[in-house]
Amino acid sequence: MLTEQPISVKHLKETYARGRIYLKSTPFHDSVDIAKKYVAYGPSVSLFLEDTLVACIGIVLSSPGVGAAWARVTDEVEKCPLQFTRYVHRFIENAAEEFHLRRIEVLVDKKFYKSINWLLFLGFEREGLLRKVNPDGSDSYIMALFPDIENYSE
Repeated sequence: MLTEQPISVKHLKETYARGRIYLKSTPFHDSVDIAKKYVAYGPSVSLFLEDTLVACIGIVLSSPGVGAAWARVTDEVEKCPLQFTRYVHRFIENAAEEFHLRRIEVLVDKKFYKSINWLLFLGFEREGLLRKVNPDGSDSYIMALFPDIENYSE
């Protein structure tokens, strides 16, 4: 069973040491320093399977009604893909309700087919291709989810 803990610099460093990027909220160089800023500007958590770190996830509240999702995962996510997907779905729904988000966007490297398909499964739409946006000059898709915030209570 997945459990959550408050995110910490130690957790972020661990995902950088043995993890991979699943999705990001900006095209800028991905580093622990930038991840610390992500954490400061919106909801975020660390997810564990027993005592093993699975992922750090969050949403940067970039402007009123708009959030930018991000995730760093370790290979441990392969042991609990369904639990992870369910958790992320609930996390997004709760953040959308709490922060009145009408749009949640994400950038995903166009070569990360698994991440793209996972986001489509979660209800994200592929909006377009951002050419040469990554630090190495490669392309990323911008994808967005449009939560039904009219159904959330005030």
